[in-house]
Amino acid sequence: MEFNQPLLGDFLAIVNHHPDMISRIDSDLNVIYVNDAVCKYSNKERGFFIGKKINEIFAEGDKTTIFCKKIAEVFSTGKEISYQMEGWSDDFQFLQFNIIPLEKEQGKVPHVLSIIKDITASRKHEGELKNSIKELEVISDQLIYQNKLLQDFAYITSHNLRSPLSNLKALISLYEIFEPGSDEKKTAFDKIKLTLESLINTVNELSTSISEKGNLKKELENINFQKQLEEIKESLYSHIEESGALINTNFVKATNILYPKLYIESIFLNLLTNSIKYRSYERPLVINIETRKERDTTILSWKDNGIGIDMKKYGSKLFGLKNTFHDRDDSRGIGLYITRNQIESVGGTISAESKLNEGCTFTIRFKDFTVN
Repeated sequence: MEFNQPLLGDFLAIVNHHPDMISRIDSDLNVIYVNDAVCKYSNKERGFFIGKKINEIFAEGDKTTIFCKKIAEVFSTGKEISYQMEGWSDDFQFLQFNIIPLEKEQGKVPHVLSIIKDITASRKHEGELKNSIKELEVISDQLIYQNKLLQDFAYITSHNLRSPLSNLKALISLYEIFEPGSDEKKTAFDKIKLTLESLINTVNELSTSISEKGNLKKELENINFQKQLEEIKESLYSHIEESGALINTNFVKATNILYPKLYIESIFLNLLTNSIKYRSYERPLVINIETRKERDTTILSWKDNGIGIDMKKYGSKLFGLKNTFHDRDDSRGIGLYITRNQIESVGGTISAESKLNEGCTFTIRFKDFTVN
């Protein structure tokens, strides 16, 4: 293809003033043309480059060797090559190389055009963009986590208040039945006061359990197992009376534990509610609770003689959210899910053994933070 002189002049003017560094190189790797950008960025006259080989112009090293090999490859294959290189010089941290074969003559490529573009700024922007994306991903993960915390908090709040409120409702019904001034009415009133105090304490603990960052607080407190159980029994007084539950305890081998108070309250509340809810109607409910120490672990065993669970069928789903295995009123499948999450969040574990119509035993291994 031949160009008329004016058109060729226009083309050379465009190439000469192009911001990218453009050079024409022959098959012996001699430079036969460079544009103004090459002179500008190298701070050298055009005559410095013309007639010299690539390896005479650039310092010897891996980067120059790669550049020469890429040029030789284009001469050999007749195909354009593009690649990027980092750390070419102090002035050019990132460069984009395009090596283009010019028209073939008798099946050979006589010259190649080397176009070198400084992409340091764009790579910097890419890095900033990637960092921004990473920051957004972190923020997104935090929002997802905080949303889960709030969802769990809502489950805990609704579940932990349901039984005490039900207990309060039953006590109020009893209070209304008894004669004014009777001992029974006074006893019912005292129980109502205790239940209300327990509810107020629970609400206060739940409201203060969320820190400023939205994370559930896990402040350790020295908790007496027996005392904590008595508080929970008071909040479930009417349910215990109605069920006729006999609760046996043996906390001699491990009387206290360092643990988040809200969690212990929730664990005891959920296990006691669970035992009452799934009791057998064919025999009196008996609950045996005991603790012991094993090395750096405090173990609590909670055993009842309720209707039990088919572990072969449901064992893997026992602690899942909203999984229920018996058709009993108020079964929501939330209590054991909350209990497991709370125990595991402080480094402990919970497991269960059960047989249908024989009852269930929960074994909790609390991480020991050193207290008897």
